[in-house]
Amino acid sequence: MTLSNEEIERIAELIFKKILDKQAALEKESEHIYHIYDDVGNVSVVNELAFLQVELDRCNELKDKYVNEEQFEKAMLLKDKIAELELKIKNIK
Repeated sequence: MTLSNEEIERIAELIFKKILDKQAALEKESEHIYHIYDDVGNVSVVNELAFLQVELDRCNELKDKYVNEEQFEKAMLLKDKIAELELKIKNIK
């Protein structure tokens, strides 16, 4: 069975459309994927909420360290970042 040029063109258009649709779906999905690395370099793929919570914990630990070391300017900078993260988490929930 031989395909006409019109049939070949139609098949090519359908394949191209499917490829574009798949790429758009993957791009949309990847917008909300975050990677978290632990102390030994292991990676975990998490959603935005989990990522923000890990970042919040990290900032709180660092802020506490700065307070204990009496580096209050650095602690104040982190306080602003912590407030921003808490707001983002609240808006997601």
